[in-house]
Amino acid sequence: RTSYTLVLDPATDRLFDNVGVAWHRGATPQNGANTTTECEMEPQAGSGPGTCSMLGGEITFHADRPWIDHVEAYIDPRLFFLFGQPDFGLPEDAWIEILANPKPEASCDASLAVPASAGELVRAIRSNPDLDATAPVAERVGGIDALRLDVAAVPGASTCESGNVPVVSVYNRESGWGGIDPGDRGRLYVLDLPGGSARVLAIMITAPEAAFERTVEAAASVVDSFEFHTG
Repeated sequence: RTSYTLVLDPATDRLFDNVGVAWHRGATPQNGANTTTECEMEPQAGSGPGTCSMLGGEITFHADRPWIDHVEAYIDPRLFFLFGQPDFGLPEDAWIEILANPKPEASCDASLAVPASAGELVRAIRSNPDLDATAPVAERVGGIDALRLDVAAVPGASTCESGNVPVVSVYNRESGWGGIDPGDRGRLYVLDLPGGSARVLAIMITAPEAAFERTVEAAASVVDSFEFHTG
């Protein structure tokens, strides 16, 4: 048995339940809205970035080589994945993972409640004994205040069946995305969204330690391109 709770966000006059659904006054819950994910990637480097959208266009960003959308990027509207291409200078296990309404993963259990804010999510990540997480610093993503931190698995950290150490996930989704492999490093951008069907967004960039800085540099154009259309 699980409990069902609703929490009011006074700033936006929305109710959020503990599975991450946003309820607007006098309207149906947002999980009944168009939450499709689309991404039109350009076929070759230099031909211009493709435009990707999540949550029915509430979130958009641009991506070009060395990044390409993963075949499983469309299995859940709350998730999106880009992976690096070795032919364009990135290791094949370089990732950009975007999670709407993420929750901290202190274990392989994917049924925990969604945190109420970006700050609460960051605190939960930093309290995970399996993770070495830096102190958050202030950033801006798409014109919105965000928190940035780096994470890595501690020696001897507990792993899930996928072989990675869980960091963030989405409600009731099996672990495997939003984790970090031993020997890898991740950079997280976490922000509160001003409206729409999601409350918190996490952007997680991961790569082997030796290629981490190169991967973060290659991901900068994607992170800088985020726009939010929730007004």
